[in-house]
Amino acid sequence: MQDTEKKIEDTTKKIDQLSMKKKEMEFLIKKASTSLYLKERYNNNNDRLIEFFNENKKIEKKLEALNEEINKIENPEILEEISKIIEKKEIEGDLLWVKPNFMGFGIDLNNIIKRLKKGFKQIKS
Repeated sequence: MQDTEKKIEDTTKKIDQLSMKKKEMEFLIKKASTSLYLKERYNNNNDRLIEFFNENKKIEKKLEALNEEINKIENPEILEEISKIIEKKEIEGDLLWVKPNFMGFGIDLNNIIKRLKKGFKQIKS
């Protein structure tokens, strides 16, 4: 009887130990899973940031090129007229230079160019 009780006690201890190991493994699996999830999110966010950074660099280069072209205009009257058109549009609430995107604001150069062309046509008329 004592042997049987001893075996039962030993078996119970082993079951308790295995139960603890199971709980520890479950906890470690949850930690590893969370770690993998966070690493994936981190990498995805980094990829998106790099993409936005590169997009902003392209926009910066386009702006620099556009500013160079504007600076080459020898007729200050045209620049003054452009400035008036832009100010008028901004006062009317038509933000021709702001286009929202995910990370803040971008610049829609095509829209600016179209509007400037319309403005130039009006100036010539």
